[in-house]
Amino acid sequence: MEDMDIAVPVRPVMPAKRAKRVPVKRASGGKKIRIRDSEAAARAGVTPRTLRRWEEDPAVGFPAAHVIRGRRYRWLHEVEEWEQQNPGFGPK
Repeated sequence: MEDMDIAVPVRPVMPAKRAKRVPVKRASGGKKIRIRDSEAAARAGVTPRTLRRWEEDPAVGFPAAHVIRGRRYRWLHEVEEWEQQNPGFGPK
Protein backbone atom coordinates (compact mmCIF):
# COMPACT_ATOMS: atom_id res chain seq x y z
CA MET A 1 0.00 0.00 0.00
CA GLU A 2 1.03 3.49 -0.64
CA ASP A 3 1.38 6.11 2.07
CA MET A 4 -1.78 8.16 1.91
CA ASP A 5 -2.31 11.52 3.50
CA ILE A 6 -5.54 11.45 5.42
CA ALA A 7 -7.08 14.74 6.43
CA VAL A 8 -8.06 14.61 10.08
CA PRO A 9 -10.10 17.52 11.42
CA VAL A 10 -8.50 19.22 14.37
CA ARG A 11 -10.54 21.07 17.00
CA PRO A 12 -8.99 24.29 18.22
CA VAL A 13 -8.02 24.34 21.87
CA MET A 14 -10.08 26.90 23.77
CA PRO A 15 -8.55 28.76 26.70
CA ALA A 16 -9.94 27.97 30.14
CA LYS A 17 -12.73 30.23 31.36
CA ARG A 18 -11.90 32.53 34.23
CA ALA A 19 -14.26 33.04 37.12
CA LYS A 20 -16.02 36.39 36.94
CA ARG A 21 -15.85 38.82 39.82
CA VAL A 22 -19.34 39.62 40.96
CA PRO A 23 -19.99 43.32 41.49
CA VAL A 24 -21.77 44.13 44.71
CA LYS A 25 -25.38 45.15 44.08
CA ARG A 26 -26.89 47.62 46.49
CA ALA A 27 -30.56 48.13 47.19
CA SER A 28 -31.13 51.85 46.80
CA GLY A 29 -34.25 53.62 47.90
CA GLY A 30 -35.65 50.55 49.64
CA LYS A 31 -35.99 48.71 46.31
CA LYS A 32 -35.98 44.93 46.60
CA ILE A 33 -33.38 43.25 44.41
CA ARG A 34 -33.02 39.51 43.83
CA ILE A 35 -29.58 38.02 43.37
CA ARG A 36 -28.77 34.57 42.04
CA ASP A 37 -27.36 31.94 44.35
CA SER A 38 -24.04 32.13 42.51
CA GLU A 39 -23.82 35.86 43.34
CA ALA A 40 -24.71 35.28 46.99
CA ALA A 41 -22.11 32.50 47.16
CA ALA A 42 -19.44 34.76 45.64
CA ARG A 43 -20.23 37.44 48.26
CA ALA A 44 -19.74 34.89 51.08
CA GLY A 45 -16.71 33.25 49.45
CA VAL A 46 -18.35 29.80 49.27
CA THR A 47 -20.02 27.59 46.68
CA PRO A 48 -23.77 27.62 45.90
CA ARG A 49 -24.02 24.12 47.42
CA THR A 50 -22.74 25.51 50.72
CA LEU A 51 -25.56 28.07 50.67
CA ARG A 52 -28.07 25.23 50.37
CA ARG A 53 -26.45 23.48 53.35
CA TRP A 54 -26.62 26.70 55.38
CA GLU A 55 -30.27 27.12 54.40
CA GLU A 56 -31.05 23.60 55.65
CA ASP A 57 -29.34 24.27 59.02
CA PRO A 58 -31.55 26.47 61.23
CA ALA A 59 -28.58 27.33 63.47
CA VAL A 60 -26.90 29.21 60.61
CA GLY A 61 -30.01 31.25 59.80
CA PHE A 62 -29.15 31.90 56.15
CA PRO A 63 -32.06 33.43 54.16
CA ALA A 64 -34.27 31.05 52.22
CA ALA A 65 -34.04 30.86 48.43
CA HIS A 66 -36.89 31.51 46.02
CA VAL A 67 -36.98 29.25 42.96
CA ILE A 68 -38.05 30.90 39.72
CA ARG A 69 -38.02 28.76 36.57
CA GLY A 70 -35.57 26.36 38.18
CA ARG A 71 -33.10 29.05 39.27
CA ARG A 72 -32.47 29.93 42.90
CA TYR A 73 -32.63 33.58 43.96
CA ARG A 74 -32.34 35.37 47.30
CA TRP A 75 -33.39 38.86 48.35
CA LEU A 76 -30.33 41.11 48.52
CA HIS A 77 -31.51 42.93 51.66
CA GLU A 78 -31.90 39.58 53.50
CA VAL A 79 -28.38 38.50 52.47
CA GLU A 80 -26.97 41.87 53.58
CA GLU A 81 -28.70 41.56 56.97
CA TRP A 82 -27.22 38.08 57.39
CA GLU A 83 -23.76 39.41 56.45
CA GLN A 84 -24.07 42.10 59.14
CA GLN A 85 -24.96 39.47 61.74
CA ASN A 86 -22.04 37.28 60.58
CA PRO A 87 -19.11 39.69 60.06
CA GLY A 88 -16.68 37.02 58.77
CA PHE A 89 -18.68 36.79 55.55
CA GLY A 90 -19.67 39.22 52.85
CA PRO A 91 -17.83 41.59 50.51
CA LYS A 92 -14.36 42.59 51.63
